[in-house]
Amino acid sequence: MFNLIKSVNYVLKRDKGVLLSYLFIFIIPILLLLMFGLFQLPSLKDLTPGFYYGMDMLSGFAAFSFIGIVIISSKAIAGDESDKTINYDILSGHRRIAVFSSRVLAGLVWGAFFVLVIQMIPVFGMALINGWGAQVNAKDLIIRICLTIFPFIRLSAMTMMLASLTKKAGLGIVLGLSTDILTSIIQALAEEIFHYEIRYEVAFMNMVALLTPENSREYIIDGKPVQVFDTAVSPEMVIKTIGFSLGFTVLYLLIAYIVFKKRDRS
Repeated sequence: MFNLIKSVNYVLKRDKGVLLSYLFIFIIPILLLLMFGLFQLPSLKDLTPGFYYGMDMLSGFAAFSFIGIVIISSKAIAGDESDKTINYDILSGHRRIAVFSSRVLAGLVWGAFFVLVIQMIPVFGMALINGWGAQVNAKDLIIRICLTIFPFIRLSAMTMMLASLTKKAGLGIVLGLSTDILTSIIQALAEEIFHYEIRYEVAFMNMVALLTPENSREYIIDGKPVQVFDTAVSPEMVIKTIGFSLGFTVLYLLIAYIVFKKRDRS
């Protein structure tokens, strides 16, 4: 199976869509940094992860990551369907579970882990230069950022299921991105009709909840008023984020594998 994973990695490393997705995810925080510097709102020395969090920008980064996860995960699981590489792998004597698992593992690493790391490189770079900022508790915010890997994995698994079921990376991307619109509609209806706020039940909403500020208080720090945000991570947040994410991840991949195993390869 190691050779199968190497094969998928080889393809992904040379896929322009994958590389452009990483570049897009990486450059968004930098563009915002340059924009603030251009308009001097605030000064560059005040740009910290705490400032980004307070301005609700970290959750905005997650929205851009959503696009990257969908594109990369779809290509990992079904990018080589058109040239029948999967058929060749199976006919070469590899078990279907190995062929499927190699693509899933590559998809989770490239589509979830790498996306999170690349997205957060500029954020942690700011922390090294300017600190985390007085607006947040650095430890709590780091925990929140790390927790987002779970909804990232869940979203990657859902996308791979869609692409695998349709046998087309492009269609998987379209369906995956459409879930963002559907999620927004469902959330609006749930809040309007049932007065229920969706937080952990949907991967995208889970990402947003982890990186969106809620309660805050104003303190005087070094003679200046500073809005300090409550970044405490509750046991409910940890348990539900991990529980829902792993549960749905297993369900998505199980559905995808059952279909993959029973499908006749043309």
